[in-house]
Amino acid sequence: RSSDLMKGGSATKILLETLFLVAHKADSNVVVSEKCLLEILRTYERAHKVTYSQSKKIAALVKQAGTSLQKKCHLYLLGWDTLGLVAIMDAVECIPTYSADYSDVRGFINGGYSGMQNKEGDLTSLGPEFAISHEDFVKNILPSMTEMDTVVFTFTLDDELNNVEKLAMQVKEKTSNIHAISHATAGQYLPISTKKLFPSIISITWPILFLEYEGTFIQKLQRSEEH
Repeated sequence: RSSDLMKGGSATKILLETLFLVAHKADSNVVVSEKCLLEILRTYERAHKVTYSQSKKIAALVKQAGTSLQKKCHLYLLGWDTLGLVAIMDAVECIPTYSADYSDVRGFINGGYSGMQNKEGDLTSLGPEFAISHEDFVKNILPSMTEMDTVVFTFTLDDELNNVEKLAMQVKEKTSNIHAISHATAGQYLPISTKKLFPSIISITWPILFLEYEGTFIQKLQRSEEH
């Protein structure tokens, strides 16, 4: 059932985002043709190909995370900016979808609520499950972390990599199950100093080409060879 929900959710997301893009174009008095719709949908197809080109590494990471949870340990997702939001959303969805405890899978974002910019502001006072900053992770989680816990860093090469490296060094003192998912655009390369800190890295390169099409600009994602 959970798998069906996720597959259905992905399809719904693609359809809704496509409809919203079309509505935005129409509101801007741009004629939307069938060719334009196909181009938008093909963008998702390219993103799918980029992601699944890393399927073996993704499978290994999922297996490691599953092993941690089977041993009653934890999975921690440490993200930067938008990827931090994704980390938090993925973590909290495990509670209703898999009946997980909030402590099983936790997501954290740099800057906490100031980085998330939510309307309600800082919610940390509501309980430990609302502590979401990297500082909260270091203060409340890191001291009791064990070797069997799994930690995943998600960041882009535009983020402050010195902060990524600093936090990674702290985590490595507690567990060797530390992984990274790095996102880059063409021409960007993961620094050697960062590479050395992670025994497992999923490096994804996203070439971004802006082509004038149907009187508008559409962001196109294509697969690129890893450097």
